[in-house]
Amino acid sequence: MKQNRLTLNSEKLKSIIHRWWQSMMLSDEQLQHLNIPKAASGTRARLQRCQTLNDILITPDFQSLWNMLPDEYRQQASTQDMTTCALIAGVCVFIRNESEQSLATLAGMPDKKSKKPVVSGMRFARLQAARMPDDLLRYLRRTIKQLEQRPKVTALVGDIQQWMFEYHNPYPRKADERIRMKWSMDYFRAASSGK
Repeated sequence: MKQNRLTLNSEKLKSIIHRWWQSMMLSDEQLQHLNIPKAASGTRARLQRCQTLNDILITPDFQSLWNMLPDEYRQQASTQDMTTCALIAGVCVFIRNESEQSLATLAGMPDKKSKKPVVSGMRFARLQAARMPDDLLRYLRRTIKQLEQRPKVTALVGDIQQWMFEYHNPYPRKADERIRMKWSMDYFRAASSGK
């Protein structure tokens, strides 16, 4: 099975994106302690206003993230690699603070008052039905805004990488290895834990 470069460098990419995310979200004191330079003022807001991956790709804020990647990677990167990174950036800017849980687990967790999943089954089904990367961008953003807690950034990066890999490589795969199956299992496992 041929894997794209983002998948092969998954842990390194997750680390770079996590540091980039921290540069926008953490306090000056926390950034200094971690030795991470602060992101340019307005980075989050500009990326949040982008409606499509093309909008994200042309921002200087995305270019700043892209330039954090190793030179050898950027020189060999495909359009698929670049759009995957743009999708990750466009979603991660909506995570204010992270928990240790995945997006699907948090979506399925019961609401404290109603005891129903935080994200309704119908809305979760729309996320699962996303067919194009711009649709996934829109549905992931909506889902994150609805959550009481925020997902773990590195877990979300891995989920988006897997979704994009499956989008670009639609050959049959074992069902339990597909991201939609993983999301469904996490969602319904969390939803049933509150009953």
